[in-house]
Amino acid sequence: MKSIINPSISVDCVVFGFDDTELKVLLVDVIKDNLGDNSSKHNIERKLPGSLIREQEDLSSAAQRTLSEMTGLNDIFLRQLYVFSDPLRVSKPEDLNWISKTYGVEVHRIVTVAFYALVKIDKSVLQHTIEGMARWHSALSIKHLAFDHKAFL
Repeated sequence: MKSIINPSISVDCVVFGFDDTELKVLLVDVIKDNLGDNSSKHNIERKLPGSLIREQEDLSSAAQRTLSEMTGLNDIFLRQLYVFSDPLRVSKPEDLNWISKTYGVEVHRIVTVAFYALVKIDKSVLQHTIEGMARWHSALSIKHLAFDHKAFL
């Protein structure tokens, strides 16, 4: 049975990792269609691991599920960071189009509850994230993220 999602509330996970040399952040790729462009070009951006919540989930469970699905990491200690509720935070047509295509719902506004975690990047953590959809990036090198995710850092 397919889970029903709540199209106006999401969770995002800011996962910081350290590997004895530098602080890193876990990010996933977002492939967006260039709207208004007749070509088949795509715009690839990075974002924090996140998801719309399912109808029967609480926020903490949604954050744990999202992190597990996107990274293969389980039982990571997550702490609620902040609620992002600006009515225009997700308003660009390409962002709304990506959400619609990804989740199969039409949205006009999304309130996001951000969670954060700090993990040591050891072989096990690295293997899980390699098998998932996420990759580690130097926190100092991040210049732009999809949606408004740069504000989360």
